[in-house]
Amino acid sequence: MRVLILEDGKCKVQSSSNPETWYEVDVEEETCTCPHHTYRQVKCKHIKDAQREVEKKFAEKLRTGKKDEPKPEEEEIPDDPFNSVWGTL
Repeated sequence: MRVLILEDGKCKVQSSSNPETWYEVDVEEETCTCPHHTYRQVKCKHIKDAQREVEKKFAEKLRTGKKDEPKPEEEEIPDDPFNSVWGTL
């Protein structure tokens, strides 16, 4: 699962079952746009993965003293993560 760390405690997390699908995760609020979290209101694997990646990045910054580097060009991620899944039903 790929995790892209955005700003303001938000991340985009790639679906493990469908690599074309991305979910929006708010690490601070512990919310995710995936069906598992949306319908069951539980802490899904996307939230856990996003939190782990943010913690890893934060720990690395503390250890190395590095500041944020300019972001490389990011690949295009669909705005609507459900479109690729639900749009084909």
